[in-house]
Amino acid sequence: MVEQKRAAFETARLQLAKLQAEQPDAGFATAMRIAASALGVERVGVWFFDFPNDRLVCRSLFQRSTNTVVGGDVLQHAAAPMYWRSLRDTRALVADDARNDPRTRELTESYLVPLGVASLLDAPIFRGGEVVGVVCHEHVGDVRKWSQPDIDFAATVADLVASMAEHTERLAVEKELRTRLVAARESERLDVVTRMAAAVAHDFRNVFTALGLIAQKLEASQHEMAPMLKSSLGLGQFLTSQLDLFAQRPNMEASRCDLVAVIGRLRPMLELMVRGTAQLQLVVAPATAWIAVSPGAIEQALLNLVLNAREAISAIGAIGEISIAVEPQATGEVWLRVRDNGRGIPPAALLRIFELGYSTREGGTGIGLSTVRDTLAIFNSTISASSLPNGGAEFLLSLPTSGP
Repeated sequence: MVEQKRAAFETARLQLAKLQAEQPDAGFATAMRIAASALGVERVGVWFFDFPNDRLVCRSLFQRSTNTVVGGDVLQHAAAPMYWRSLRDTRALVADDARNDPRTRELTESYLVPLGVASLLDAPIFRGGEVVGVVCHEHVGDVRKWSQPDIDFAATVADLVASMAEHTERLAVEKELRTRLVAARESERLDVVTRMAAAVAHDFRNVFTALGLIAQKLEASQHEMAPMLKSSLGLGQFLTSQLDLFAQRPNMEASRCDLVAVIGRLRPMLELMVRGTAQLQLVVAPATAWIAVSPGAIEQALLNLVLNAREAISAIGAIGEISIAVEPQATGEVWLRVRDNGRGIPPAALLRIFELGYSTREGGTGIGLSTVRDTLAIFNSTISASSLPNGGAEFLLSLPTSGP
């Protein structure tokens, strides 16, 4: 019998070692199953101290009879101060008769009796010489006398859990570090782009000032090209204002506007932008659609999306269609849907479409959609992209409503 138990423990230790080597971040549930089977106990749980709140919190607990894993139970320090102190003073808390052992009897009424636990074998989890948690091996039924091999094995399990917890924490720290490094690089890159945008906008304004004077003279002489020049000038000035907005990247305060009215004001400019390339269709059923978003954010989004749609349609070499739809939702938001029948978006590109600096077309800046996403986020709004089954693309903006 002794030899069989020793063999079982050695097999379990080998399984635990493989688990640590092959799946170091797989969690504690598998380790608890192995430990419960090797020791022949009903329950094995991993608990960690939450020192600021004086709590012991169950991270993962395996119950052998039901083959289930649970967690989330909490033991307050005030409910079992002797138990807490005992965990810090020993390599293993061995309680054959847990309900009468002075170190664990505080748990009798609240934990041991309701769960039918008679004996406890608890091995503290050490990190840097400090006890940070405990692996609890709980025997249900009659009182059990723990052997030295039992105790040694329990300590092995606790050491493994300590190693797994350290590895998981290290992975989290490394992930956070990578995230911060990427954010720092993006910030530096964004700073360069915004300075360039400000310089370009400044030069454009000088050009448009001169064009404005020419337009005035042509208008005064009733030249036939005056209306077209004024419309083109207006579009150019609007584009320049978008560059200014990107360069300044203001922390815009939440405001409100009528989405239908904004689209109506912008429609002539959008139609001019797509003339000769696509037909612009508006599907705007409601008379008004009040949203808690800045009008400038909506104008910026529509301008970028329609310009992108025009480029996508140009690539197929045929007159296409761009539709803009306003769809109030019962969930308290308004959907703004922009759809085209252009070349669509490749699946790989969908994953990066809103990434700063990424563009699906040669010569693209990769600024527009990133700016739209970040600006909408200020107003708790979102934008998503998808390819349509029959070609083309769709962008869906989810905008919070605001009462009139």
